[in-house]
Amino acid sequence: MLHYRGFLRVARRQAGIRVYEAAPVSRELLAPEDRIRRLALLTARLFAPLPEASLRVILSHLRHSAPALTERRTIVSRLLGTGDLERGDVDGVAYVWTQDMSPVAKTDVPRTVRFLAPFDPVVWDRRRFEHLWGWPYRFEAYTPAARRQFGYYALPLLWADRVIGWANVSAAGGQLDVELGFINQRPRDRAFTRALDAEVERMRRFLGLTASDGE
Repeated sequence: MLHYRGFLRVARRQAGIRVYEAAPVSRELLAPEDRIRRLALLTARLFAPLPEASLRVILSHLRHSAPALTERRTIVSRLLGTGDLERGDVDGVAYVWTQDMSPVAKTDVPRTVRFLAPFDPVVWDRRRFEHLWGWPYRFEAYTPAARRQFGYYALPLLWADRVIGWANVSAAGGQLDVELGFINQRPRDRAFTRALDAEVERMRRFLGLTASDGE
């Protein structure tokens, strides 16, 4: 309850268990309408571009907060009206973003590989994920093993500007084991192989593991 009310925040995790610390005390008192406005813009900025329907669902979770925050039902429409939020349609899906994040011309995308966390902002909204990349990623840690399609803790695999598969990473005996899965087929170009090797090495260093013999 202290976390919910904003008196505590998660400082870190220890063996998967939350460790809390006191949250900074804000001296700024905001009117309820200003609070909901800031929350809506912060959420949109974090996940943008975000389907408008998804933003409305996120804000609906404030229904258990103070009654004064009932403006959550109208805040998206009001922000679109004032221009603080902008909207555009992609394949008939309405996306929103903050005014200061107006889309720009596409530039060259770095040809890198990244293993994304299941709750990374790129991944978190499943509606947007499936719309943009054409396949339904699922977090399966709580799915019975026999019914898993991707794995216990599958990490979406980002190649340049496309999420093309997933990786399951484990460590045993000080060695890193990476199992990959692809929605279509694994890219055959050398650039992908080099980028993948670099990401595996980055993961190995992050976990403090040694390289396998012959690597």
